[in-house]
Amino acid sequence: MPRAEAPGSHYESFGEFYGWRWEFSECLRDLSELGVRGTLLEVGAGRGDFLQRLPRQLRGVGVDVNPAAVKAGRSTGLDIRLGKLDHLCSEFRGRCDALAVFHVLEHLAYPAEFLSLASEFLTPGGVIVASVPNPNRTVAKVLAEPWDTPPHHVTRFSTRGLRRLLEQAGFVVSKVKDQPRDISPRQLASLMADAGVNRHPRLAHAARGRRLFKLPFALMALPGALRACATGCGTALYIVGTRRA
Repeated sequence: MPRAEAPGSHYESFGEFYGWRWEFSECLRDLSELGVRGTLLEVGAGRGDFLQRLPRQLRGVGVDVNPAAVKAGRSTGLDIRLGKLDHLCSEFRGRCDALAVFHVLEHLAYPAEFLSLASEFLTPGGVIVASVPNPNRTVAKVLAEPWDTPPHHVTRFSTRGLRRLLEQAGFVVSKVKDQPRDISPRQLASLMADAGVNRHPRLAHAARGRRLFKLPFALMALPGALRACATGCGTALYIVGTRRA
């Protein structure tokens, strides 16, 4: 049985504001190459970091369940609504030329049903761009991320599974891409330190930036961290699809 999705208040208290993401740049490039114009609806728009950078030929509308994020976005003049996708059916169903769904699907108990509804919002030939946490991301190879569990993340996706999900919802997938590795020496040191904390939870109170120096035994995590850096990917798995006519 699918786990329940978290309410909007969960994200308000979580304070999940990420700023600019790698996949935002990928999406803008793809939309330009595809010549997409008209209305773009972003589900999970947050405070509107992506919508703020849309080119003139695209009208941006967002929706999000986080009241604090919606308030922050609206204060800058963006059209962001509080609620879920189905709350916009009467206004936008069949009228969107593009949908952006960045790091939303993993929060849903029924992602297949969501994508089926999403396809109904698009005009024939409309474009959907989505991203989810990459199952091969470097960080996950080193650490057990506490937020990658319910109620925050409810589902997980492989590349094959994500592609199949979009295809079953009526999309023709044109692109699937891993975010490139984004680990610097400083990040590697932080990963090693956090891995050391995981091995010794009683020391978890140490400030994140100082864990490496307070925990010399974190060096035990070095082989695994190096292997992860050599084989892992960045944090996002990115996909583009077009609604079948």
